[in-house]
Amino acid sequence: MSDLKEKVMQSINKKEIKMRTKGFFRLTRALVEIGIVGIALLVIFLINLSFYLPRKGCGLGVNRWNHLISVIPWEIVILGVGGIALLIWIIYRYTGAYKKRLLLVIGIVSAIVLISGFLLSVSNFNETVGRGFGRMHNIEQNINTNNENGNGYCGGKNKK
Repeated sequence: MSDLKEKVMQSINKKEIKMRTKGFFRLTRALVEIGIVGIALLVIFLINLSFYLPRKGCGLGVNRWNHLISVIPWEIVILGVGGIALLIWIIYRYTGAYKKRLLLVIGIVSAIVLISGFLLSVSNFNETVGRGFGRMHNIEQNINTNNENGNGYCGGKNKK
């Protein structure tokens, strides 16, 4: 045991190992936790949009499934899945989750994010945010106008 202690002390004295204060580790831990919360909120919002936007733009028709596949915002879905992967990696690497099975961590994080995103999409959050920010409100108006005039994918002309 003393050999190990001497080797470590020699490495520290030779500047091969850099000692850090407790404050450094506390700051690092706080930043990781803030990053996890930030990424989780961003991914939940992206998943929310993935559920919300296709539902907002599609009525009932024969070509509903073709239209549904065509209106899914694939860029947002890809960013959401990538965000989930990044979130799982950070949680697994920088928290105590490495002690658990990886599949369990993936399942829990994915379920929480997907359920939260879906619940957010069925709430009035998007309408409230849409009124506050012009772009979402304009998208909704264009979809509603096109569908009412029969110019939309699910509007009058395209229904069979």
